[in-house]
Formats: sequence, structure tokens, C-alpha cells
Amino acid sequence: MNEGESEARPRLLLYAGTGTPVSNDPDVLVKTMTGLGLVGGKLEHSLTDYLPGERFLDHITFLGCSPNIALSPEEGKSYCYIHFSEMRPSPVLYASTNTVPPRCRQCEQVMRDWRDCSEPAFCSRCSVEARQDNLMWRRQGALSRWVIEILNIYPREAVPSAILLTALENASGVEWRYAYLQT
Repeated sequence: MNEGESEARPRLLLYAGTGTPVSNDPDVLVKTMTGLGLVGGKLEHSLTDYLPGERFLDHITFLGCSPNIALSPEEGKSYCYIHFSEMRPSPVLYASTNTVPPRCRQCEQVMRDWRDCSEPAFCSRCSVEARQDNLMWRRQGALSRWVIEILNIYPREAVPSAILLTALENASGVEWRYAYLQT
């Protein structure tokens, strides 16, 4: 498992773009999402995992005709919960079995050596540095210092609202995006 890979559960990954956040404290994001009603109480025996709040479904739109999502442990063992990560000193690759090689944002060439993000890489076609904001992941991976994971959400099953992404940006001072990672 790579550093950015968490336990083998499908998830909706919310991740911060580049820039200098106004705070690196995950509590800023927890408070923001709690204020929106997206986050409820902490999971028992956890400091970083939360149950969905009463307005979770207002900020995460589920696609399809009748999604069946367990929102508490009582509703099923694969219930949905939210994990907040601490900000990392440098970007971490978040990838899973559904991640395909990203493309260069400038020239759209496929980046063949995308799994080694520890050293700066450059696009062989246009020479742009292949780092965080210069790669197009097609919502199947991410390179970021700060993430929020909504676990037990299958790829392309749900979409975060613009209100949620804007609230995260306002709280942190950096743009937020999303991706889907599966087991």
C-alpha cells in the first residue's frame, strides 16, 4: 500500500490544491463541515473519523435511481464515515486500483512514470514540471498535502456540492477538488 493509500475501502477523496493554507489544523475543516451539517459526531475510539451529519445528503449528491448508503454502524457494516487527515509537509500520491496514468495539463501527454512522485518529474513533451496542479487525474487519483476521505462511497456514485467545495476553500485558503478511489 502506498503512503497515500488507506485501508481497502472505496472512497470519495476531497483534496486540497496547491497554495499556502491559512491554517494546517484539520479542526478548521471539521468545524466548517460540522457547521454545514455534513459532519456529525466522532466515531467511538477515533480522533479523526466522524459519522455523517444531519445535512450530509444536502452536500453529497448521490447518483443513480436508488442508492443504498448506510450512514451509521447500525445500518450496515460498510457504513459511510468521514476521515480527516493532517496536512503533510509535501504532496502525497493518492492512488488505487482504478487510478490510470494522469495526463500533462499543458500538452495532455500521458505521464508514464506517474507513481514516483518523490522527485520532481518533467513532461517529456513540453517540459512542464509534473507536479500537483500540472497533472489531470480524471478524478481517479490525486497528488496533495491535505485530504478528507468519505469512505464506503463507490467511484462516481456521489458528487460533492459546489457549496461544500467553496466552504472548504474559504476555510483553508486553497482550492479543493475531488476524486474517486476504489479498493
